[in-house]
Amino acid sequence: MNMVLTSGPYAGSSVTVVGRDDIGAPVRELSVVGGTGQFRMAQGYVLWKTVSLDHPNAVLELDIFVTA
Repeated sequence: MNMVLTSGPYAGSSVTVVGRDDIGAPVRELSVVGGTGQFRMAQGYVLWKTVSLDHPNAVLELDIFVTA
């Protein structure tokens, strides 16, 4: 998945995240494998949890830890 930042100091940059999203787990960990702009060559991880789910919509909380 590519996440594009649209405002603030990182506007126009993106972070690329891959991994297994086991929706049964309360918190999932996925890998940051790259990005664009300020996040070119980024590495790190995302801790991702579902706040609410009303199929097909979901609200997620993401804590992103990145080195670029």
